[in-house]
Amino acid sequence: MKRGKFITFEGGEGSGKSTQAKLLYDYLIKKNISTILTREPGGLPEGEAIRDILKDSRYNLTNYAQINLFSASRNMFVSRIVRPNLEKGINVISDRFADSTRAYQGYGGRGNLEQIEKIILESTEGVSPDLTFIIDINPIIGLSKEVEYSSFSEEGLDYHQRVREGYLQIAKENPKRCVVIPYLDGKIDEMQKSILSEILRRFDHNHGSDNLN
Repeated sequence: MKRGKFITFEGGEGSGKSTQAKLLYDYLIKKNISTILTREPGGLPEGEAIRDILKDSRYNLTNYAQINLFSASRNMFVSRIVRPNLEKGINVISDRFADSTRAYQGYGGRGNLEQIEKIILESTEGVSPDLTFIIDINPIIGLSKEVEYSSFSEEGLDYHQRVREGYLQIAKENPKRCVVIPYLDGKIDEMQKSILSEILRRFDHNHGSDNLN
């Protein structure tokens, strides 16, 4: 049995990454390709509880606390959702993964990047996406569009500029894994076409297959 593919979507606030993740999931399901759609943090009751804490500004979490809560959730996410499904030949599409910690807590929060990498490696047990789409959006536009108010959307523009720069740096350092998709306001279908084109270019698959080859 062939291993499933792990595909993640990343981006700043209001980038529409969740929409694009769902569109890719719908496309693969219509092609009868076994795929699950999930999100991180989340995907599990424990992860959703941690997500609620992280996004609630009342807790006023330090950057260090954010890193460790994300990592605790991510470890369960990998061991209970990602790895088991991939081993069954089921593709996993996730709305966010470890790059979010690199971009937000690393670049945005000015955390120690080397230490963050060590924590990510430990929490993910070495599991990394096969492909990551980074939706690149100007934070001024993104923050004006963001509808899910959270502790992160409350951060200042400078913070979100650093997050954007962080994502672009991550893409630059991981050209084989990361693909930057420019955000196009009101052009969801056009963005989707770019994503599907990259999927078809990278993964040869037969319509009758139950996973991406």
